[in-house]
Amino acid sequence: MNAIQLADAVVTALNAGSFSAAFVAERHYLPRFKITKGELATLRVVVVPGAFKIERFERAGSQRDDQVTIGILKKLDVTRTATLADQLAEIDPLITTCEEIAAYFSPDDAGAFSFNGDDGEVSAVEASPLYAADQLENPRQFTGVIVLTIEQYTD
Repeated sequence: MNAIQLADAVVTALNAGSFSAAFVAERHYLPRFKITKGELATLRVVVVPGAFKIERFERAGSQRDDQVTIGILKKLDVTRTATLADQLAEIDPLITTCEEIAAYFSPDDAGAFSFNGDDGEVSAVEASPLYAADQLENPRQFTGVIVLTIEQYTD
């Protein structure tokens, strides 16, 4: 599968999954949304194809490692002066959604992500950092980032 096909497969898997928060995942190249126009009033999950590397694998084959980035985005409703309890009540469910998505693609969970018979697998799931702390205050937006590394082998 190429980078576009992998990103589309991740979108399909996310939309078929069961998560505590409702969302519809979409593939993007440049995910930019206008907070002032309400584009992030509801939870948005975006999937972006990323870098890939192809290396020789054994004598006659190759290994392709693709990265696919999943963004979890939502405008925050709590104000800067909100109580800690209010901040936790709004942000904790978003962190939970990030954790659920990461677990859904975990390399230990072979059933969550299908390559339609292709010889490939999720080899790593990374969330580092789990969210963009600088965006919590300005522009009052939650941005979680999860990067999948997908290995594929060819003969």
